[in-house]
Amino acid sequence: LGMAQRKFAQCLGEFQFEYIGDAKTDDERCIDESLQEFSSFLKNLEDQRELMMRNITETLMKPLESFRKEHLGQVRTERKKYEKETEKYYSSLEKLLNMSAKKKEPQLQEADSQVETIRQHFQEESLEYVCKLQEIQERKKFECVEPPMKKRGCVTESFTDNSSREPACHPRLKTEKHKVNMS
Repeated sequence: LGMAQRKFAQCLGEFQFEYIGDAKTDDERCIDESLQEFSSFLKNLEDQRELMMRNITETLMKPLESFRKEHLGQVRTERKKYEKETEKYYSSLEKLLNMSAKKKEPQLQEADSQVETIRQHFQEESLEYVCKLQEIQERKKFECVEPPMKKRGCVTESFTDNSSREPACHPRLKTEKHKVNMS
């Protein structure tokens, strides 16, 4: 769309009326000036749109992308650990259940204690995974909301005289951010 508008603006800027006689009439001059002005307006509009898109990318998309890479990557790592421990725990539990009842008591007790150790490690990994998920949910409350709010504040300030008003959700964002930083 941007390229099409730029080409259109260029065509308007290069457009020349063919006129009869040696000089242009007042109407022809007025139309030429209007086309030139409209051409320059379209070029300026496209420049501003591109600037706005770059600004949006910098202020909105990059923070969200970094949140996704940094924090969600950590959750994937925790999930892999959790899945590995789950598999390990259930396979050891299955081995214990498949042990013959004819085995001697010390062997059964040893296998039982191994399963208990693996179960405890599995529970620790489960809790770490759940804590990481909870942390991400809490971070999401402010890290995914702050960039658009900041952007909205900049846009609002440029259109209103009363920029000192703080949106109602800013105190909530600060509270959530403080909670996550404290934990």
